[in-house]
Amino acid sequence: MEPAPPAPPAAPPAPAAAAEPEKKGSTVKVAVVPEFVGKLVSQSESKQNTVVVWSIVGFLALAVSAVGFIMRDLKLGVAPIALALGAAFVWLMLRAKKRGAEKKRPLKEAKPAAKDEGKTEALPKI
Repeated sequence: MEPAPPAPPAAPPAPAAAAEPEKKGSTVKVAVVPEFVGKLVSQSESKQNTVVVWSIVGFLALAVSAVGFIMRDLKLGVAPIALALGAAFVWLMLRAKKRGAEKKRPLKEAKPAAKDEGKTEALPKI
């Protein structure tokens, strides 16, 4: 019987991934949020809804106007923008009027929190 041929040499170990230099401390990836979005999120739900509604109105006005200009229809191109600007003007005027009325309203007199304010009682003995 002949001796078995020698086993082929073992494959060299896979090279280690490119060694990254060790970083001191840990790093955290932070998503950068535009300032407008941060301000919008921190506002009340009513103000957020107002921004969303006016954004939709503006987008639709621009889209319909673009279609009007593409079709070479001047009325369809200008009317949506004019209507959106008119609605914004009326809304701002009503808002300014409401704020003016709130400023003119007299302040209510403050009532004492409790009838026995300032009085003290002895605590019961246990």
